[in-house]
Amino acid sequence: MTGSPQLPMVAACAKHYQMKCVQFTGAKKNMALAGARLGAETILVNPGYGPLLNKRAQEEAVKRGWLRIETNITVTTSDAEIEAFHRVGSEQVRNLPEHMETLIIPAGSRNSAVSILYGLHRYPPKSLKTIILMHINKNLEKHEKEMWERLKACGVDKNVYDIKTYDVFANGYTNYEKLMPFTYHGLRCHSRYEGKCMNFISDNPSAFRPYLNDKTLFWIVGSEPKS
Repeated sequence: MTGSPQLPMVAACAKHYQMKCVQFTGAKKNMALAGARLGAETILVNPGYGPLLNKRAQEEAVKRGWLRIETNITVTTSDAEIEAFHRVGSEQVRNLPEHMETLIIPAGSRNSAVSILYGLHRYPPKSLKTIILMHINKNLEKHEKEMWERLKACGVDKNVYDIKTYDVFANGYTNYEKLMPFTYHGLRCHSRYEGKCMNFISDNPSAFRPYLNDKTLFWIVGSEPKS
């Protein structure tokens, strides 16, 4: 996906650990170009749709004995595969501040949201009370249903937090294609994802004012790469 930060994120990790990285994409532009600048070899796939990209990557990984990192919206089907995928992402919550009471999560495909919620189930912070999901996708009900199905596959069948959901796409506020830049204290948010959430928060002060304090953490799924 040329507009997603997943490609340069994987490429950056591979570069850090001095591993070869091969990315499958539909075009050499945007985030795919950023991944290439970080050292990833690019294989073009036409048409560049997510399912076909992952299929081609899987075929090449099996043939060459490579580790495949599934990107875009994860399409694994078995409960064991779903749990294994999200167990890796769940480890990210282990360094969350213990005094945090509110966590705000951008939620598009819900891949990251599932991993985070699974992590909070495995390693619950002592002060966390409220989770705010910022839905930045179409079909809120569909993605909510799929999120809880994935959490159930991970063994999470009970919610102990106050979860609030805001539909950022509702009432024509924005859509996936539109870019909404936002910079916070020098940190450039990704215009397609976090930027929309931060603009929505800024444009709805009465709803979010109770959470704008040092006990709230905004989870950055992927800030916009500078390269």
